[in-house]
Amino acid sequence: STKTRFLGVTVSNDLKWNLHFDDLVKKASKRLFVIRNLRRANCPPHILYRSYVSFIRSLLTYAYPSFCNAPDYLRKKLFSFEKRAIRIMGLDPKVYPSLHTDMINLCSKLFKQIESSSAHPLRTLIENNHFSKTRSSLCLRKPFARTKRFQNSFIKFCK
Repeated sequence: STKTRFLGVTVSNDLKWNLHFDDLVKKASKRLFVIRNLRRANCPPHILYRSYVSFIRSLLTYAYPSFCNAPDYLRKKLFSFEKRAIRIMGLDPKVYPSLHTDMINLCSKLFKQIESSSAHPLRTLIENNHFSKTRSSLCLRKPFARTKRFQNSFIKFCK
C-alpha cells in the first residue's frame, strides 16, 4: 500500500492506521536503547521515568487526538509497548500515570478547547445540530453515534 507522512503522522491510501502504529512502535523501540543504557548506569527511577516520558511517550502521544478512533487492537500495541518499557526500567506501573490516561487527557483537552472557543478550526465538525439552547447558555450535547469508530472518536469527550 502507498503511504505518506504528513506532520509526523503516517497516512496510508486506504486510510487505515496500521502503518502509523507500526512506525510508532518501531521508532519507540529504537529509543528504548537510551533507557536501557540509563538503567545499566544505575540511574534513579525518577530519571528513568522522565527520560521515558520525554524520549518515548512524547512520540507515542504526538497527534493522538487525530487517530484516537483507531481500533482497539492498534492502541493495544502502544499499551503493550509501554508495559515492555516499564519492565525494562524496572518500575512499578501503578505508581506512574499510564499512557492510556495521558491519551484520554489529550482528547479531553482538545475537546475543551473546541468547546470554549467559537473560532476553533474544528468547531464546525461538532457544531452542526449538536448544540442545544438552555436557559443560561449554549451547551454541547453528545451526538448520536451509529458506528464504533465514531463512538471512539474524541467527540466521546462531550459531556
